[in-house]
Amino acid sequence: MTVWLPLQDLEEACDVLGDLGFEGAAVVFTQVGSRLIPAPVYEAHYAAVGELIREAGLTVSTLNVIEEPPNFDPFGPAEAKAHTSELLARHLQNASAMGAPGILIWDGRVHTEDQVATASATLVECIGRARDLAPKGTSDLQVSVELHPFTFALKYQLLEELALILPNVGAGFCVDFCHFGVALGGDFLHVLTRPVMEATTEVHYSDTDCKTSEFHFPAGKGVLDLPALEKHFTGRSLPVGMDMFQWPAPRSGAQAAWPHFSSFVQAQSQ
Repeated sequence: MTVWLPLQDLEEACDVLGDLGFEGAAVVFTQVGSRLIPAPVYEAHYAAVGELIREAGLTVSTLNVIEEPPNFDPFGPAEAKAHTSELLARHLQNASAMGAPGILIWDGRVHTEDQVATASATLVECIGRARDLAPKGTSDLQVSVELHPFTFALKYQLLEELALILPNVGAGFCVDFCHFGVALGGDFLHVLTRPVMEATTEVHYSDTDCKTSEFHFPAGKGVLDLPALEKHFTGRSLPVGMDMFQWPAPRSGAQAAWPHFSSFVQAQSQ
């Protein structure tokens, strides 16, 4: 995941990931264009990124397009909702140009408490509109929704409700162990019910202190029962990304966490 290598350009990030032993690269969209000079970014940029990743001997993984309002605001007024769907459609088009299997978004924050009851349906409607706007060649791309402690699905514990309707628009969950741990505590297996697991499309693997939001610990440095999580996910055949976002020493952290991570990945095929 290039998101935890924010100071590297994508060429450097691919070199780091390859040297560490990773097989694929999930790209955060803000690293595709120049981070110093404001200039437009087009499909051709994403196609070049995909070529770069493959030439580095890596598989192109999910394109991370998580954004804050006003670019992602499904719970805003009609204009904001339309803008959100239009940008998601563009992200799908760019992911297709890159050769990515899909995009990563989040579920977003509701603006008022009275939006909670319809939040799941509103998000799915927004994704559905994006599907309609995106080119036909993007129909097979996955939309993974990464839940955070402060976004609505985890905050209001609406996982099963959302799990039942996300697949209707070709979407599913990204289960991030750090985010789930911070939101629910170290023992969150009880929320990973059959409907939730059936709607899960990828995993972000890390440890956590279950207190500090966005702080992804290397496996073994936090308090999660990682063997129990490995057992729960065994045989799921899900793509798994190691997440070191915000850890101050991501390369050495990844090396230290590698035995735990590789064991979890291998268990996916059992």
